[in-house]
Amino acid sequence: RDPFEPPRHKHTRIPRGPPTPPPPVQHSPPRKLTAADQKSWKIPPCVSNWKNKQGYTVPLDKRVAADGRGLQDSTVSDKFAGLSEALFVAERSAREEMKIRNAMRTHKKAQDEELREQQLRELAAKSRAQRAALASSEAKDGEAPEEAAERAKRQEILNERRREVERDRRLEVAGKKSKRARDEDRDISERIALGQAAKPTGQEALYDARLFNQSAGLDAGFGGDDTHEAFDKALFADRSQAGIYKHSKERLEQAEGRLGHIGSKKSFAGAAGQSERTAPVEFEGDAGDKDPFKLDGMLK
Repeated sequence: RDPFEPPRHKHTRIPRGPPTPPPPVQHSPPRKLTAADQKSWKIPPCVSNWKNKQGYTVPLDKRVAADGRGLQDSTVSDKFAGLSEALFVAERSAREEMKIRNAMRTHKKAQDEELREQQLRELAAKSRAQRAALASSEAKDGEAPEEAAERAKRQEILNERRREVERDRRLEVAGKKSKRARDEDRDISERIALGQAAKPTGQEALYDARLFNQSAGLDAGFGGDDTHEAFDKALFADRSQAGIYKHSKERLEQAEGRLGHIGSKKSFAGAAGQSERTAPVEFEGDAGDKDPFKLDGMLK
C-alpha cells in the first residue's frame, strides 16, 4: 500500500455532550467575626535564617530560638569510643599481618635467589669442565694425535677471540672506545671542521690539535670585504682527477725491478729507435674519414 495515498474513509467529529454536573459545595451559615476568632486566625511573621521576603528586622535571639538548638541537650554516645578502639585494633592487626607477609615474601625471594645461584654455579662448573676437556691436547677415543693438536689450537684461537670480544665490550661500557670507533662516530660537522670530509685512512691522535686555537672563522673576518663567497673552501676534496692515469717514472722503475727475474726486456717489432715515453699514450683519430656511417650522403 502506498503510504502517501489519501484516506479512503472520511471521519467526522461529533461535538461532545454536556459533562456531569459538579458536586454541590456546602457552606456553613454566615456568622459575625468576633475578636477571638480574629486573634486565632492571625499568623505571625516567619522567623527564618534563609528567607525574609517582607524585610523584617529579626533580633538575634529570635533567630537562635527559631533553630531550637537551645532546647537540645548535647550528649556524646559511648559508641564513639568503642568505634575508635575497634578501628585502632583493626589497624594494628593489619600492620602485623602485612609485616609477616613481607617477611615471608623476602625469605622466599632469598631462597629462590640462592637456588638460582647454586644452579648457575653448577652450570659454570660443568662448562669449565667441558672447556678443559676440549682444550686438553690428549687424544680421545678414535682421535688421532694430529687431530687432537689441531683441536687444541682451534680452541686456543676461540678463547683468544672470546677474550677480545669481552675486552671490547667492557671498554664500550666504560666509555673508552677505540680510535677507529671514535672517528666513525664523528658528526659531519666535526669532519668538516677537521678537514675530514672523506673518511680518514690513517690512525690519528687521541685529540686532534686542529680543533684547538682556531683563528679562522666569522670572528676573524672570514674573508675579504670584496668577496661574496659563502664558503672559504670546498666541502669535499676534488676527486675528478682520481680515475685518470698519470705516468710515474719511479713507479715504472719499481715495477721493472720487481719483474726483472722474468727475463730480459724485449720491445715490440717496429718500436726500435723510439724515444722513451714520459706521458700517457695518446691516440690520433683518422681525420680523412669524418663520416664513417655515410650519414651525410643520406641527408643529401
